[in-house]
Amino acid sequence: MKRKYAIFLLLIGLFTIPIQSREVYLGGESIGIQLQYEGVLISATYQVDTKDFSYNPSESDIQSGDTLKEIDGRKIDTLEQLNEILLEKKNQTVVCTLKRKDEIIYRHLKVIEDNGKIKTGLFVKDEIMGIGTLTYIDPTNSTYGSLGHEIIDQDTKQTIRFDQGLLYTSSVKDIQKAQISRVGEKQALIHFDDSIGNILKISRFGVFGNSYERLSDRLIETASQDEIALGKATMYTVLNGEKVEAIEVEITKKYKQSEADIKSFEFQITDLQALEKTGGIIQGMSGSPIVQNGKLIGAVTHVSAQNPSSGFGIYIEWMLKESD
Repeated sequence: MKRKYAIFLLLIGLFTIPIQSREVYLGGESIGIQLQYEGVLISATYQVDTKDFSYNPSESDIQSGDTLKEIDGRKIDTLEQLNEILLEKKNQTVVCTLKRKDEIIYRHLKVIEDNGKIKTGLFVKDEIMGIGTLTYIDPTNSTYGSLGHEIIDQDTKQTIRFDQGLLYTSSVKDIQKAQISRVGEKQALIHFDDSIGNILKISRFGVFGNSYERLSDRLIETASQDEIALGKATMYTVLNGEKVEAIEVEITKKYKQSEADIKSFEFQITDLQALEKTGGIIQGMSGSPIVQNGKLIGAVTHVSAQNPSSGFGIYIEWMLKESD
């Protein structure tokens, strides 16, 4: 019995060893995100009405969220390629190679010429763009972490499936204030001539990839969740132009987590000047790093539905695991 008891204590000790801290470059910069789909994404279908007939591609089991990869065996990567093929195939029925989740399927599609216009009953797009906030850059492996949560396509309501992506610098031009009944947002300009990294991975915990250059010279040590205390902390984000500002917040609740989750702790903005400008936590703040006692503890992920000045953050250790 004594031997079994000793082994049990040893295992408990192994599971409670804190994750080793490291030094990273502190983020807070506004970033632009550009993602290209694995083909052309079908965002919705609609009914085509002509004087002779009506047609909806949903009748052929073509659905919103499918990715169109080929038509009659010809590969499609962009809207330009798709339009070129459709012009050649007008008034024909073509075979579409589609990707639905992880399955390749084949469906028929009518290409209709109506009053000089080509119609298919499909709404499509080949890329998505958005903004967020850089959390950190890890100098040990030149990786970065940002956003703190996954990206959902607003048309399909599905997690983004992408082929390649790039990260850019961005400037905040205006802010739409948050209200109880309305989510606020940063309105920003993406600098497409200034790519600072690629995007290799999007998960529940953010956007990750390799950084081409660092935007900050401030090295900061990361904290384990056990080091985080309730009380004062500082959030770093951009509210105007490209200047990273320090905003006072308070950690109001933390959760002991043995498995990664995007809601690791709760916090509230207490900075009156920032609240006057933003109304609370707004879109574009996701990924904003939060620092306490000189250490990076995590990043902003969500705003509270009941109070826009309150929100949730993810522990930095979960993001570092993803970028590693």
